[in-house]
Amino acid sequence: QKSEKVFTRKKMSMSKDSNESPLSFEISRFYADRDRLNKLLDQTESLLDKDFVKVLSPELVAEIRENLALQGVRERVNQLFKSGGGFNSSSAANSPERPCIVVVGQSNSGKSTFINELLGRKFVDQSSTPCTARVTRITYADRVTVRLLDKHGKQLGQTVQPEDGKIDENFIWLKDDSREDANLLSASVELGVPSEFLRKCGLDIVDSPGLNENDALDTLTMRAIDSFLPIILYVIDGRYGITLAAEKDIENIRATAPELELFYLVTKMDVSKEDIPTPESGRTIEDIEQDRARRVFSRLKKLQCFGAEETPESCSRFFCISSWEMKNYRRRVAIAIKRSGGDQAAGAAVKRSKWVLRFNEMQQKLADFAAEQFRSLILGACSGLRVLHCQTMDLVMNKANDIRACTQMRRKNLEMIRAMECRNHEQSKKIVEKHREGFEREAESLIKSQGPILLEEVKSMEYSENVIDANLSSNQIEERCVTEIHRFINNRVIVAYQEFLQKGAMQDCFAELEDLKARVFEYERDIEQTPSLAVLKATLADECDLQASDIYSLGFRTVMRQMSLNIQTILRHPGVIFSRPVQDPEWKRFQAKCHIKKINTGRLVECLVDSMNKWLDKRHFRFLQKIRCSEQLVENSASLSELERQRIVQLAPRLAFMYTRCLDVATGYQFRGYTIDKRAQLGSGAQGTVYAVRDTQGEVAMAAKVVNVESQSLGNISSEVFYSSVLRHCNLLSIEGVRLLETREPDDPEEDAIWTFELYMDLMHSDVWQLMQNRQLTLRKRIWFGLQLARALEFLHSSSLIHRDVKLQNLLVDAELNTVRLTDFGLLKSTGLTGQSLVGTPIYLAPEMVTNSSYDISADVYSLGIALWYLCEGSGSKHPKYVEVMPSVGAILLAGSMNSRPDRLPCIPADLWDLMERCWDAQPRNRPPAKEVADALDYIEKNL
Repeated sequence: QKSEKVFTRKKMSMSKDSNESPLSFEISRFYADRDRLNKLLDQTESLLDKDFVKVLSPELVAEIRENLALQGVRERVNQLFKSGGGFNSSSAANSPERPCIVVVGQSNSGKSTFINELLGRKFVDQSSTPCTARVTRITYADRVTVRLLDKHGKQLGQTVQPEDGKIDENFIWLKDDSREDANLLSASVELGVPSEFLRKCGLDIVDSPGLNENDALDTLTMRAIDSFLPIILYVIDGRYGITLAAEKDIENIRATAPELELFYLVTKMDVSKEDIPTPESGRTIEDIEQDRARRVFSRLKKLQCFGAEETPESCSRFFCISSWEMKNYRRRVAIAIKRSGGDQAAGAAVKRSKWVLRFNEMQQKLADFAAEQFRSLILGACSGLRVLHCQTMDLVMNKANDIRACTQMRRKNLEMIRAMECRNHEQSKKIVEKHREGFEREAESLIKSQGPILLEEVKSMEYSENVIDANLSSNQIEERCVTEIHRFINNRVIVAYQEFLQKGAMQDCFAELEDLKARVFEYERDIEQTPSLAVLKATLADECDLQASDIYSLGFRTVMRQMSLNIQTILRHPGVIFSRPVQDPEWKRFQAKCHIKKINTGRLVECLVDSMNKWLDKRHFRFLQKIRCSEQLVENSASLSELERQRIVQLAPRLAFMYTRCLDVATGYQFRGYTIDKRAQLGSGAQGTVYAVRDTQGEVAMAAKVVNVESQSLGNISSEVFYSSVLRHCNLLSIEGVRLLETREPDDPEEDAIWTFELYMDLMHSDVWQLMQNRQLTLRKRIWFGLQLARALEFLHSSSLIHRDVKLQNLLVDAELNTVRLTDFGLLKSTGLTGQSLVGTPIYLAPEMVTNSSYDISADVYSLGIALWYLCEGSGSKHPKYVEVMPSVGAILLAGSMNSRPDRLPCIPADLWDLMERCWDAQPRNRPPAKEVADALDYIEKNL
């Protein structure tokens, strides 16, 4: 018996090994999902290159590929496979694909000391400054091994395995005369070490030279960031905070890897004996530590590294440690164990300072950050691939439909979208220009109010170490000092100007842009809200500014960053040289005063307005590029022969299944920790069972429909997943996620698999049929339900989509009866993809569907008319008389095709009865469109 055989269930996600660390598990999952996405992309490309060519001309397929931006998706997926391939890649036994923590920062910021403590002992030299002069990749190995690789990945010399486990510093450190040798600088070190941290976490560590110490070394570090799949950790010396050089580093790194976030680690937080405050000062060591942390965090926040609401305590990408304290603790543990004759318990008894505890906390926080980076990379690739599937499916639907009728509608929509965005763009620029005077007033007020403060600050300003050099002449020293004073004033002016703008005219300006966004929403109501438009908008949302989304949060940071770069260039003035001591406070004040007088507020404002206009123009240009592609697709559309249509029909389910598998990957991350409660069954039907879904807190948060299908039925259920997740309308129940499970019989691997689909959706209270059985509802409320059903069909029909199973059991309501949504898209089809198959529920079926004739969207209107009769009847238990007397389903079908219809009930108003009769007219051409039905029901309901 087949039922007696043992089946294996293969969930398309990974289960965690109990011996695996959470981060190692996350990396393993990342590898698996990365490979799945790559395979899906290969299959998508194959579908376009091979199967589409059978239907369309090769030239048109090539044009489609270009318009679909397939190359951009390929680059996004390929990014997941970065492993140093562009930077001294090797074929080491230790997987070269292991992702890396790339540790970067200024020279002498404590990078190497931190790495040693992370690894658990000293592996990287930390006695010289800088400690690291080559990019060093540290990976797990059973014993210490060292290899030197040239820039092409070729090994230089032999692999070294030092007997004492100590690494010769000459491998990593370069003499001064070697730092100008390009060949020596481009060589990298591959270091294998027996570290438990590396073994458990599944990451490698890349130690980089200090930035701004040598241009060649800086280039090398940036290449490392761009070549590996990195978790970027930027190390900051807590004693000195964020210097100008560090600011430049951060900007360069963010430009090199814009898709990645940085983890900011502040080291050297321990207070030295010299800095310990006296009792008379009223300050404590904790005060000094907190001041250091807040000072660094504040500077990073001004660089837009963190969100406006984040604090040093709440931020997941900021942490303060003392590697020195950790090193001392490790030394004390070793001494305690040695004195006790090797008793490990003696080491465990050594007291841990707060910095030791924080170091351990930092490891967990860094692991969580790394895991989040991997999740973000996968979700980003999923998003790009799903958009590609949406665009391709949109093309398939439109090709299979009557293109001539559909093209006119799409042209109209695209024209309205283009006109709307152009109006939005023009009005946005007018708003910016309108606030020019406000910007100027605030600039003048800024100079007036901040000038005296800056003049006092500059008197106590300390020069950088390299400014005053004994080898320079007095004039050269004065020029350097003047330049540093100017830079000091410039930075203060820019920061103060940004803060002024944020609180004043800029805030008013962006407030007006937000009002413009609201008006755009009004414009959108004039556009026919079709599923095709929904797909189109999903592909344009990031660039086109159709809804001016996130204009404040994203726009302000972008504009401010560009403005800062522009202002830096106009605030440079030649210094005035006087033969007076450069350390004289009054001399400094005089130089600063001269410089402030030269600051042209008009040019400050011009920079701001220019930056904002360039930002708006850039978004406008992106929109035009995207919409031209969509317009080109519409223009290239043409009607197809029946043979061509049949071929396309076969492509749609395959595309839908690819989309579903991609959504499965994303769902595994988005709803991690959510569980289906099989004890809380919410409903069941022929196609599956609905259960409650509990969130990570154990609360019921969603519902999940569990459906089992054989391989040959994958197309239908995948189409339901596709349409239910892509189509968004207030009267449609959308699928928020899906998980796939595959069941196979191990004794017969050739037999088709059984697939289980878990469809995650919003939690609804009941279907309308069941609701009417349990509650007495007013006629007006029931007609209102019919109105919502008509609106749902209006939305579907506007893009030639047929539901094919309209009935009250598929119409769901929430507990408050204020939300009504049509569900169950398993039979939904584009009109171009339908045949003559008999599907649906007998009483609701239109005559042409029973007689195997061709049918269109008017079949749904017939079902809508029957649903309205049941709503008016109101009990959820009685049927029309001709149904009750029929002995079988076949007889019911025959009666409908023979023009048997429900009788009029006393409660049905005349205008509503007339509408019903028109809906279930035997001739499809006589039935009103869903929009007309909806408008009529709206009038009837309001005047009842």
